[in-house]
Amino acid sequence: LSVSNDAASDVLIDIVEAESRLFLLQNDLIINSCDNLESLVPVVIYEVSRIAYQDSDYLIAIHSGVVSDSNAAILLPGLSGKGKSTLTAALVHHGFDYFTDEVAVISRETQEVHSMPTSLGVKEGSWPVIQSYFPELSQQPEHIGAFGKKVRYLTPSSQKFRLPQQPCKPVAFIVFPEYNENSSLNIDRISTA
Repeated sequence: LSVSNDAASDVLIDIVEAESRLFLLQNDLIINSCDNLESLVPVVIYEVSRIAYQDSDYLIAIHSGVVSDSNAAILLPGLSGKGKSTLTAALVHHGFDYFTDEVAVISRETQEVHSMPTSLGVKEGSWPVIQSYFPELSQQPEHIGAFGKKVRYLTPSSQKFRLPQQPCKPVAFIVFPEYNENSSLNIDRISTA
C-alpha cells in the first residue's frame, strides 16, 4: 500500500522488516510489531482503527459490535472470545444493519453511536456457525489474531451486509454476550438504576 508523494497526510504508517520481525511505524516511531505475515493484517487493522479513534472528538469508544434496525442501535460489548463477533454476524444475517465489529464510538454532542464498518473478524471456533450464514468465509485467508488465535475476515462489501442508511443512531439496547460452550441460552435483564 503506498500513496503518491504529492498526497498530504497527518499520519504515515510504514511496515518495515528487521531482525525477523515486521514493525509498524507511525511517523517513524515503532507502534507495534508481529512475527509473520499471517499476524500482520489484524495488527494493521487494530492500529489504523486506534489512530482514527484516538484523533477523533468522540465521547467514548467501547470495544463492541454494533447493529441496528431502522430506529436504533444495539451495542454488543465484550471481551475477546465471548461471542460478540458471532452474535454480530448472526444478527446481520437476519436483517440488521452492520455498524461495526470492533469499536462503538459515541458522539460527544448527540450520544449516538456512529457507523464505522470495519471487516468483521471471525475466530476459528465460530467458523462453522458463521459459514452457515456467510459461505464465503471459508474462502477467506487465515490470519493469526490476538492471543495467537486463527481469524478470518468478512468484508462489509459483501452483498449480505446491509449498511445503515443513517450514519448515526441512538442506542436502544446494550447486550453483553458471554458465550459458554456448556450452557444453554440465558438472558438476564440488568437494572438501569
